[in-house]
Order: sequence, then structure tokens, then C-alpha cells
Amino acid sequence: MAYVNTKKSSLFLSKDGTLPTPPNGFIELTEEFTVNPKPTVEEFKRISTLLGGTDSYSDVCHTILDQDIETVMRTNDKGGLALSTAPECSNLFSICGLDETAGVDTVSYQNSQAPAIGSAILNIDGKQFSATKSIIGDATWEFEIGKPSLFKAKLNAFLDNYGVPEDVAITPAELSDENILMMACSDILLADGEQLQADKITIAMGVEVGKKYALGVKEYSISDYVIKITASFFVDSINYKDAIEKLGSQDVEAISISLNTDKNGILQDGQSLKITAGSAKYSDFEDSTEESVVKRDVTWLARPDATGTNILFEYGLFA
Repeated sequence: MAYVNTKKSSLFLSKDGTLPTPPNGFIELTEEFTVNPKPTVEEFKRISTLLGGTDSYSDVCHTILDQDIETVMRTNDKGGLALSTAPECSNLFSICGLDETAGVDTVSYQNSQAPAIGSAILNIDGKQFSATKSIIGDATWEFEIGKPSLFKAKLNAFLDNYGVPEDVAITPAELSDENILMMACSDILLADGEQLQADKITIAMGVEVGKKYALGVKEYSISDYVIKITASFFVDSINYKDAIEKLGSQDVEAISISLNTDKNGILQDGQSLKITAGSAKYSDFEDSTEESVVKRDVTWLARPDATGTNILFEYGLFA
């Protein structure tokens, strides 16, 4: 008996627009995935002279993908290619509501005002599922001191062929040769010009999901964002009261995050990632104790600046 193996022979491909052509759009995941291609089944009451008359029905058209995925973030330095080359996870950025802008020696991503709807292929040991022009994602970035940076996405889509997979031989895909993006002790988080001693930073797109399901249309879309940045840092006596005052004043401040820098905290061409939110406000904070020192988790709401940008990710050449 040949079993379907989810761990050693799985492939995830994605892109905005139409279906990717394997192995293009390959995303290297950290965990195996399992598709649950179930038609929607509902129950209804049938009242009669007997108890237990509940019945059920199915809607095979409403077969959806609800999938969490995770990948390690990498640099965009691909050994001799232009610094404007997109990083590996750029396809996921697109279906999670970010627009790509390529310059001469840079590539950047910002929240889109017209979010793309993507397509995806999921092949589990030769059982291939697809979702054509119906997939969107809600993204979260996690940066923790001394660990690889993670990009996570919750994907929603309508599956093609009523969720019935095709038997398609898996296409070999090359693993990335880009360096891992890590958060090191030399990296820098600036909030309103003040450097914070953070050991963890999380950015959440906070996607509001729209859904069209009607005659002739099956589609998920991104209807809005509530983008938030959370940093966990140690608090000294000088800035202990800052969070209380800033939460009350609701003043606008700029957030700047420099990751994968050199030992002096300087951004490295093709190796680093710079993240900025130019119009952020305090949204919440919570204090706790770690190793007998006060630790604070602060959350900022990333608002649109004058150009409509809430959050900006920059790779490539840093002047």
C-alpha cells in the first residue's frame, strides 16, 4: 500500500493573478501542510412525530482552503543578481496585500490600495490541489533576537475542481541559496527617535477579508487592513512613564526597524531589511517582569502617511 506522505514530498507554489507554472512561485515552508478539501455541510431540523430527525445537505461549490503556512525570511542577495531582485517570499507578499516596487538597486513592498488576488498550487506527494484567482492571505512577521525571522500567512481561497485533487507528479524545486534574515543584538528599533532595547518585534497586517460567493463568482478579497506593530523591550526608569503619556496623547511617531545589520548596526546592501511606519500611534501596552526587570509590550497602530503608506519593507541598496 502506498501512503500519501505529507512530510518529505510536498510543494507549495503561489503568485498573484493566474496559476504559477511549477516550479515557479515555489515557497520553502518550515512545516508540512495538510489540505482539508471539505465541501460545506449544513444541518437542518425536520420536525415530525419522531425525535432525532435532524438531516444534512452539502454545497460542493463551497469547498474552501483555510491554511496556515510559515517560511523563514531571507535576504535578496542571490549571488551576482541585481539588488532589485525580489526575495523568495515576494509572491506571498503580493497575495497578502503588498505592492512591489523595483528600483535600479532596490526592491520595496508597501500596503496596497488595490490588493491583488492570487492563485496557488499545493502538491502533497502527487495529489495536487489548486486555487485559481481566489486566494488571499493575512500576513504576520515575527522577529526575535538570535532567531531566524519568520513570515506567516493565513490563506483563504476557493479550491478548484470542488476540492478534488489531480494526480500530478511533483516538480523538483531548488532550495533557496539566499542568506537567512536574523534579528541580532546589533539591530536597531527606533520609535520617535528613541532606540528601544527590544528582543521581539511582531508586525501584523490585520487583513479584513471580503468574500464573494454567488452565481458565476467565487472569490476572496482584502477589503481593509488594521496594521499593528508590537515590540517587547526592557524599560528603564527614564522612559517608564512614556507609554502612559503616549497612549493618552495619541501623538504620531515614526517607527524604523533595521534588521540583519553589521556589528555596528549599519544596513548591509543585499543583506538587510529596513521596515518603516512613518505615521504610527500608541494603541496598547502591557507590562510584565522578566529576570526581575520590567518588560513592556507596546503596540502601535500603523496609520497611512501622506502617500497612503502604512508600512514599508525595503531591500537592496541602502544609501
